[in-house]
Amino acid sequence: MRTVFAFAFVLALATAEKVPTATQQAWDTFTKPFSAECVAETGVKQEYADRLYLYGEYPEDHALKCYVKCISERLGILNAASGEWILDMVLRIPGITSEIFGTCNDETKADPDVCSKSFAVLKCFARHT
Repeated sequence: MRTVFAFAFVLALATAEKVPTATQQAWDTFTKPFSAECVAETGVKQEYADRLYLYGEYPEDHALKCYVKCISERLGILNAASGEWILDMVLRIPGITSEIFGTCNDETKADPDVCSKSFAVLKCFARHT
């Protein structure tokens, strides 16, 4: 069991994106009001949800991907039915510019799985912020 935990921890560190601390804190604060609801809805591990925005850790976990989708819907930045991002709302996210959004939208728009797409967009935002 320790080996599995150690591997998961190393994997999480290896997939962490370098987002400025102030932006990480802003993202965490921005998403906190919806966290408990989205954890309950998706069944994501609380540890993953807690570390996602504040520490930029993105372990490959389908429930975490759906957690990001849930948060995105609650923030009003994603129309989950169409899989389309709502640009004027996305631009309210601390650190996101129209250029970053354009790059990330182009990279992910072909993904038919809205959970995976949401997660990929978040990781892209982190890479470019």
